[in-house]
Amino acid sequence: TASLPLRQCRINRLPDMIIREHPSHFILLTQHDHAHLSGRMAEQWQARDFPLPERRSDLTLAAYEHDRGWIPLDAAPFWN
Repeated sequence: TASLPLRQCRINRLPDMIIREHPSHFILLTQHDHAHLSGRMAEQWQARDFPLPERRSDLTLAAYEHDRGWIPLDAAPFWN
């Protein structure tokens, strides 16, 4: 897989962190940081966007926490 772009090198291993490739460096974004951003966006949704507005806080919490299981894996990323 060495000749493939980094984002395509997923064969026979766990999915990567979110990776942004630049000419001279990479930016690695943990899944939990991505989830936190999702939660921040969910906080901005208007009540009219929810079919059950009384569940808004539950859905916002779910957006914030949906990738917590990745915390231990992102602490020691596998770089191929």
